[in-house]
Amino acid sequence: MSTLKTPFRYDFVGSFLRPQILKDSKKKLKNGEIQKDEYDKIVNEEITKLVAKQKKLGFHAITDGEFRRTFWHLDFMWGFEGVEHEDTGNGVKFDAELAKLDDTYLVGKIKAKAHPFVEYFKFLKQFEDENTVAKYTIPAPAQTFQQFIVPNNIEGTRKFYADNDELIKDIAEKNHIICYDVYTGFKWIADVIRKEGGEKFIGGGEESFGYMPGAFTRDKDGVSATSLMAEIAAWVKMQNKTLYSFLKEIYAKYGFSQERMIYIVRKGLSGAQEIKAMMEEFRHNTPKEINHSPVVLKKDYLSLEATNLQTGEKTHLNFETKSDVLQFFLADGSKISVRPSGTEPKIKFYFEGRAQMKDMNDYERAQQDANARIDAIIKDLKLQ
Repeated sequence: MSTLKTPFRYDFVGSFLRPQILKDSKKKLKNGEIQKDEYDKIVNEEITKLVAKQKKLGFHAITDGEFRRTFWHLDFMWGFEGVEHEDTGNGVKFDAELAKLDDTYLVGKIKAKAHPFVEYFKFLKQFEDENTVAKYTIPAPAQTFQQFIVPNNIEGTRKFYADNDELIKDIAEKNHIICYDVYTGFKWIADVIRKEGGEKFIGGGEESFGYMPGAFTRDKDGVSATSLMAEIAAWVKMQNKTLYSFLKEIYAKYGFSQERMIYIVRKGLSGAQEIKAMMEEFRHNTPKEINHSPVVLKKDYLSLEATNLQTGEKTHLNFETKSDVLQFFLADGSKISVRPSGTEPKIKFYFEGRAQMKDMNDYERAQQDANARIDAIIKDLKLQ
């Protein structure tokens, strides 16, 4: 049993080049020339050799070289119930070269089951001693989330998750991370911290530009957020990048999202009545589709009820207070939020349009597509 303290700042990721015998054995397994147990025996032997080499070189963290994996991230996802995969010859382009990846998609809700990575880690952990600690890497929850909302997966994902919030919650839960939905305003995030404790608080934000990276301010914290941004800027400069190019990388990896807000002014008593009538119209006569995309989910924070408009299933929204807010989630990933202003004679509409980027150079096209989608939604709703 190791007594070492982690992390080791000089550590390596843990993926090593596969020895030739491993490549040959994998090919034989695929061709039916050897059985799975024979292949597993060879893998175990090669991992044992690799661990011995790492110890000899003086590394304090030992890994299995990721010898059991086909892909660095997808194999972990395959270990959950509700996830299937298929080799279709598709992949992702890296510098004009196609990196082949199995299509990985949902066939049901994500649930935990006996995960093979647990047994893989147990095998590795037996080699620990007083100078070493076993290390196993898994993809972040955000990577898992992204896999199931890319354009070629989003339609299938919507059969099991009407909106992204529920998918995020399931992924977070499987990674022992708790997510809370609260109303806009940091007082609601602070309320959760007060009730649950701030020791394990990671971060919280709202749908505008507010962010709270720690539990010590209990409000939007521009100072800490600016410090984090300065650290990011320093890091990207060390990589010979810019903040703008790094932002494009993020969009290319996770998908592009564009937001916009518009409002309609209706003054006086008649205006207030008109705004109320507009909210009631959206609430009780929800369009079946908007901009040729089906409305799959409606969330009503006044009744605290979410309705799957495809199945008719209703679920309770776990909020302590009510608010006159409606949200509509479309099959194409678009989101519309509607609420009357609490201080002005206005009804406000918040739009989110999504688009996928092939690479960093696709940024302008994705931005145009997302904005065009929002324009079309506004036109279809006859708001302008």
